[in-house]
Amino acid sequence: MSLEQRKHELEIEQARYDTLQEQRREDVLIAVQRHEQDKEIARLQRENDRIMAEQKQETEMVLEQQRYDQERARYLDALLLSHIYELGQLVKENNGSLIANPTIHALVCAKTLNIFRQIGPDRSTQLILFLHDARLLKTEENPLDLSGVQLTGIDLSASTIQRPIYKLSLAGARLNNVSFVGCDLSYGDFTRADLSGTNLSRCS
Repeated sequence: MSLEQRKHELEIEQARYDTLQEQRREDVLIAVQRHEQDKEIARLQRENDRIMAEQKQETEMVLEQQRYDQERARYLDALLLSHIYELGQLVKENNGSLIANPTIHALVCAKTLNIFRQIGPDRSTQLILFLHDARLLKTEENPLDLSGVQLTGIDLSASTIQRPIYKLSLAGARLNNVSFVGCDLSYGDFTRADLSGTNLSRCS
C-alpha cells in the first residue's frame, strides 16, 4: 500500500471518528435537553396539580360555606316562624293580650330578646312588625321591654314595610343605622333608645 493510500485511509478513519464523536455529542446534548424538558414537564405538572388541588379545595370550601349559610338560613327561618307561632298562640289563649299574666309576659320578653340576638336585621324587621301587629310593641299596652337589644340595620322604612307603625315602642333598644324613612311614628316611644346613625327622614 502506497503512502498516499495509507494517508487517505487515515483521513477516512479520522473523518469517521470525528463523525462518530459529533454524533455522540449530539446524542448527549439531545439527552440533556430531553432530561431538562422532562424535568420542566414534571415541574409544570406538579404546579398544575397544586393549582388544581387548591382550586378544588377553594371550591369545596365555597360549597361548604354555601351549605352552611343555607342551613343557617333555614334554621333561622324556622326559629322565627316557631316564635311567631308560639306568640300567636299565647296571644290567642290570653284573649289578645299578655298583660293579665305577668309571668307569661316576662317569659315572652326574655325569649324574644334571645331570638332578636340570633336572627339578624331582615328577620328582626319581620318580628318587630308581627309584635306590633300583635299589640306587643304598642305604647300604652304594656309593650315588651326590648331594652339593650341590638337591632342594628333593620329596615322599617315606609316603602319596605308598606304599613303604618304608629304607637311603636322600642324604648331602650339599640337602633343603630336603622331606617324609618317616611314612617308614621306618631305616639311612638323611643325613650333611652340609641338612635346613632338612624335615618328619620320624612317621618311624622
